[in-house]
Amino acid sequence: SIITRYHMDILSELAGVIDVHFYLLNPAPEIYWIDDRNEKDVAIWRQRGVPDTDTQLLGNNLLTSWGRVLQNTFRLLFKNEDLINNYQTIETMEPQPDSLLHKVQADIFANLTTDRNPVTQDDIDDGSITVYSNYTIANEVESLYHYLVQLVDKRQAALSPRDIVVMVSDIDRYAPYIKAVFDNAPYPFRFKIADVSLTMGSNIYSALQQVLQLNEQNFTAEAVMQLLDSAYIRNRFRITDVDRLRTLVHAANIRFGMSGRKQDETYLVSWVHGLKRMMYGICLHGGEPFEESGDMLFPLDLAEGGDAWEVIRFCHFAEVLMATITARKRDRSIGEWVRYVEEVVNDLIFLPEEEANEDYAVLIDKLARYNELNELMEEHVAYEIFSYNIVASLEADSRSSLFINDGITFCSLIPMRSIPFKVVAMLGMDNDSFPRKETLVNFNVIHQKHELGDRNIKDNDKHLFLETVLSARIC
Repeated sequence: SIITRYHMDILSELAGVIDVHFYLLNPAPEIYWIDDRNEKDVAIWRQRGVPDTDTQLLGNNLLTSWGRVLQNTFRLLFKNEDLINNYQTIETMEPQPDSLLHKVQADIFANLTTDRNPVTQDDIDDGSITVYSNYTIANEVESLYHYLVQLVDKRQAALSPRDIVVMVSDIDRYAPYIKAVFDNAPYPFRFKIADVSLTMGSNIYSALQQVLQLNEQNFTAEAVMQLLDSAYIRNRFRITDVDRLRTLVHAANIRFGMSGRKQDETYLVSWVHGLKRMMYGICLHGGEPFEESGDMLFPLDLAEGGDAWEVIRFCHFAEVLMATITARKRDRSIGEWVRYVEEVVNDLIFLPEEEANEDYAVLIDKLARYNELNELMEEHVAYEIFSYNIVASLEADSRSSLFINDGITFCSLIPMRSIPFKVVAMLGMDNDSFPRKETLVNFNVIHQKHELGDRNIKDNDKHLFLETVLSARIC
């Protein structure tokens, strides 16, 4: 989202080989405002004794305050003579000042400082710009829902859910509340949440991430039981009563380790020993101890009838999980590890024959891209190396493909992103979250010697807010 001198050098070299077209939003295309300053900057200059002749470049306060990223970008671009000579302005439509929102847009478009469009009480009450104050995230999302219901009901002919975007400062934090409110609303809206991390929520990705991160060292009772929090894993093994199974695991004295060791008697608290006690408890009623391979084993007399089938399915799940982890011991090629991950998904999480699933299709496509690396690297690698890379990749990826999909779009606040919507709403605009504040550290040389194009988080967020104000068409 930020152009630096480094990027400009790359684009300049590319321009010698191919045509390079650079599109940039210009809030005031008919007026040169790149060197303008806002009232705060001018006041600081006057305090420092700068002559008035140097403070005449006073621009629209909103434009110059929120548009610093654009000013720096234009300055960087205009240092290249080829770009200056080929600069073109795409024809734009000047906003008509018929509402409060459109008056603000018109003032910015014309870079007005004094003769701004007058704001009346009717403008304030027209609803084109609305601010809500809420005390919790849940209440904030509920207020948004009620506002959208009234808005769509009032403008049924001119507005549909597809025309609405909701930009969120922290989409991963707000996603559960959005789903809770909009999935259970009396008046349902179709909606999609874009940019949310693939591993957020109960889905194939989060289940796969948990399985891949589980190993012999952290194979504890709680870690295994947490896998059953995933609906995909429960459905794969037809497990229904997780609370009952937790009680059985505790009664079987399962604590950690797959098989344990006899030398320190850790086998007595291992999964292999505990599962034997469960299965023998189903087969041998009464719970009488018996000897197996020189050791006394005490069957659990806890499961009867329908509970027995639940325990059998759970034991099958645990056996498949342990076999999956044991299979990681030998090094493999990238292609073999990709097939291993596919087997993990099919054996533990999801069978594609059962139903169509968009997440599964995306995951298979992602794994197919890893297969391409197999042609470049024939060496075998350890599981730890492969899993570190693929888990990090799953955590970094997001559902950006759902942006501008059917229904209301919920998405992250991303600077310089096109927002072609009639209605733009924003969540998470509290003082601590937006604009974000950058933490200054002594060893950060960038802050000590700031150069044109250097990233500034606060200015990025201000630019994003400027884009949002300019992109909304109705409110």
